[in-house]
Order: sequence, then structure tokens, then C-alpha cells
Amino acid sequence: MTGGLASFSSLSVALLAFLAGMVVPTRYGMERLAGFGRWFASKQPYKPQPGKDEKEAMQEAVEQDGPK
Repeated sequence: MTGGLASFSSLSVALLAFLAGMVVPTRYGMERLAGFGRWFASKQPYKPQPGKDEKEAMQEAVEQDGPK
């Protein structure tokens, strides 16, 4: 009997999370996801290509045009 209760509680939590996600405006949610992506990417170590100075490689990476 407790197995049914556990699945009911997990189902209710999943339903609540789904409804909360539906309430968030799309643009706001996408901005939050993009912000999380930038935060995660900033925590990754940067290694320049072999034969390039780290500062020079970082400057080239920053100067490149991103997707528009």
C-alpha cells in the first residue's frame, strides 16, 4: 500500500513542477536558461589551441561574431 502512496506523491510533485513551468512566461524562462548556460560555461576551464598565447586566443574568441 505504501508503494501506491509513494507514486502518488511523486506524481503530484511532477504535476506541480509542470504547472509551475507553464505559468512562467516563455521569454523570461528562456532568459533564465540562457543565464544558467552562461554561468555554467564560465565555470569551465579554458585551454587555448596549441601554439597560441592564452591572452591572444581569448581575445580572438571574444572578437568573433556570435550567432545573430
